[in-house]
Amino acid sequence: RLSEIGACHRSHSGNPGSGLMAFTPAIVSAVAKVAKANGIEPAALMAVVEVESSGQPYEQDGITPRFLYERHVMYRELKNRRGVARAAAAVRAGLARASWDRSTQYKDQASSDGRLALMKRAKEFDEECACRSASWGLGQTMGFHAETQGFKNAIEFVQWMTDGGVPAQIQAMVKEIKKSGLV
Repeated sequence: RLSEIGACHRSHSGNPGSGLMAFTPAIVSAVAKVAKANGIEPAALMAVVEVESSGQPYEQDGITPRFLYERHVMYRELKNRRGVARAAAAVRAGLARASWDRSTQYKDQASSDGRLALMKRAKEFDEECACRSASWGLGQTMGFHAETQGFKNAIEFVQWMTDGGVPAQIQAMVKEIKKSGLV
């Protein structure tokens, strides 16, 4: 439960050398505001942000919500929405894999430049499936949750997170947490 995470986070957050990062005042403020509005312990929500995104809300362009592209999800989304032939074409283009494989999954995502270049290629191939195939923002909410978040599609969801900044990213995370029954 999130309250237990918060207690653990508070007990370690003041220890020098504990490995926990420092958050910007804007992130702390936004997390606290959204947490309190939703009856969640702010420290618990901060712990989730720390684990999911290391507190980094944006890619280096300062606009795009921080993301991690999942090739196996791209394959699944393309196969289900566009058919096997389209999924196979994405595999040939290096944008998809039929199954998860750590050795190749993130090879070109070590830097923000790498992630942005990969997402550009994936969006050119199929924008909706590309947006569905990444985890986004401070809470790393998967794009395929767009409809359960109240959006018509993943493109609209990512645009909302882009336009809404840190508060929107945190709200998306809270919606996912609530949907999962953790609070």
